[in-house]
Amino acid sequence: MRDVNGPTAAALQPSGAPAATALNLFAAQLEALSQALQGRDARALEGAAAQLMSALDAAAPALRAPGALTPALRRELAFALGRVAAQREALARASASVDRAIEVLLPTPQSAAAKTYSAAGYTERRAAAGSAWA
Repeated sequence: MRDVNGPTAAALQPSGAPAATALNLFAAQLEALSQALQGRDARALEGAAAQLMSALDAAAPALRAPGALTPALRRELAFALGRVAAQREALARASASVDRAIEVLLPTPQSAAAKTYSAAGYTERRAAAGSAWA
């Protein structure tokens, strides 16, 4: 039977509209996180990360709904997840770089003994380094 009054508002709304709205909010929060990373402000970064997590929590039910992800939304979601992975990798590299810099500036006692000279000016030898007599 055909509706003589025209389609309802629900019929006019695309099936992926709640998912699209949730994905757009997630993408906006992801961009805010990217800006916070570039700004190098720890508090802004923590706030942006918390907002991104809440946007992801809010988006999850809409994205899990049957038929919510159209092919276009799937592409957008894949792109957003790719950005998250790239940011995660960049953070891991930056963290490793900072760790190496800290190790150079503040060596641990074990590495300091192996890489520096003794008080007499000689490198310290390990006990099992071999014989002094040839």
